[in-house]
Amino acid sequence: MAFPRYLNAMRSTACTNRYFDHCGDTHHVQGTTGGQQVDGMEMTVYSLSQHPINGRTLERYPRARGVGFADDLTIYAALQTSLKVLVELRQRLGEDAKLRYNMDKMKIYIPGVSRERARELVLQHITQDPSPASLRELYDQDLAKPELDIINVTGMTCEGVPMGTPAFVTEFVRSKAQNIVHDVHKLRIVSDPKIHAV
Repeated sequence: MAFPRYLNAMRSTACTNRYFDHCGDTHHVQGTTGGQQVDGMEMTVYSLSQHPINGRTLERYPRARGVGFADDLTIYAALQTSLKVLVELRQRLGEDAKLRYNMDKMKIYIPGVSRERARELVLQHITQDPSPASLRELYDQDLAKPELDIINVTGMTCEGVPMGTPAFVTEFVRSKAQNIVHDVHKLRIVSDPKIHAV
């Protein structure tokens, strides 16, 4: 019985984190419950906590496929099925794990049609079937903030890999290459060898 008490102490107790800078000075940062985000094991624990929930949900939709890592999840299925899976996952993760989706980051990718037609299809599915009606906010958000590309027809990334039209993939790769070049230029101004990250 010692392990559950140990786990409870490690996961549910706020603590003081100590960090040492390059001069050897100690800095204290008040922590909260849970683990530290940059800890590699935390990502594993986080992923493992969602795995059974995702698995049970996808099991109910044999024609849907899902791939996920940490807080990224991609559902591949017909639009109506995808919307139903999303609704159920959103509910199950909220109830069972107290997690919620960041709806601004959500993407509904519908290739081969215009964006207007894609929006019509989403609206049609969320109004004709009561189960995905809670996703109306995605449709409304896409209309209010089109730059978020919530409903899009050009492409999306799945676990950091671009999928979509050749123009979308090319722009994604160009943007990532520019970011790398920008970061490399920042390294030129670092003269202190004890600094490991910019």
